[in-house]
Amino acid sequence: MASLIIVLFGCEIGARILLSDIGTTGNRTDYFSQRWYTSHPPQKNRLGFRDRDFTPMAQPGIFRIAIIGDSFTYGAGIMERDRVSDRLDELLNRREHRYEVLNFGVPGANYAEHRANMAVAIRASHPHFILLQWYLNDVDDPQTRRPDPKQPGWILHEPLSRSSALYMLLSHAFADAQIRLGLVDPDAYYARFRDPRDELAQRADARLAEVLNVARAAAIPIAIYIWPELGRPIGLSPNDGLIDKLLERCHRERIACVDLRPALAAVSDRKSLIVNRFDAHASAYANQLASDVLLRRFGPAWEQQSRAATAGNQQPRKGKP
Repeated sequence: MASLIIVLFGCEIGARILLSDIGTTGNRTDYFSQRWYTSHPPQKNRLGFRDRDFTPMAQPGIFRIAIIGDSFTYGAGIMERDRVSDRLDELLNRREHRYEVLNFGVPGANYAEHRANMAVAIRASHPHFILLQWYLNDVDDPQTRRPDPKQPGWILHEPLSRSSALYMLLSHAFADAQIRLGLVDPDAYYARFRDPRDELAQRADARLAEVLNVARAAAIPIAIYIWPELGRPIGLSPNDGLIDKLLERCHRERIACVDLRPALAAVSDRKSLIVNRFDAHASAYANQLASDVLLRRFGPAWEQQSRAATAGNQQPRKGKP
């Protein structure tokens, strides 16, 4: 027993040293994520979002943009300054301050949470433009949950996950083995959302309509930008059919929709797009690429509206994206 304890202790120290470059892992409760968020405490505003505080109304001549999304918008595993929202704010205000880009990202949020957070954003910040960030988990059905790999069900799982780097590695390997052996197949779950006759797909389409209707009811232009799965070769995921389906809907309903796949697929080093090998969230570099794409797509329209507001010393008028 003493020998076993010594070996495990040595393995734990070795794991911490070998993985000292790991920040987050996509699981906020494990050892590495706890360590990263302790050393990089997130900024919180009065509403609880990871962002600075803001006035209820934008100052005259300021064009205000609200970004609604999940952990990709929140900036899981990266600093605030490296997120799409903060990069856009910096780029747009490089010459003079005429923009405010506010972040309303919440980890794990999907359509239902997007609808609630958008309502809060509209009520609390009165934006002139809304960017809705989309990721695969947005379609997850609250009644039929996605199959996830099982974790060890014993009583020490949670405390060991929070305190042990070695246990995190073992848990990660256990979950990965379940997927490789076909015991858990999330792709089969998402395949149902591509079939317009499936009740899961129909309910997801209805939930997205509810999200869009929140902005429409407030007469605020809304656009969507789409993150693909970064843990797989860009454009080769079997779940990309859901992105294509969303793009078709955007075209049909005349919604401005930005697919980030072309820009990300052009990167030869795919590992540079993710936070680290245990966390497939977008890296700072991927957020930079996304910001550049969004600026090219919407920058001219935002510039026109903000210029008009500055010249007239009044609030920007709302218009089509």
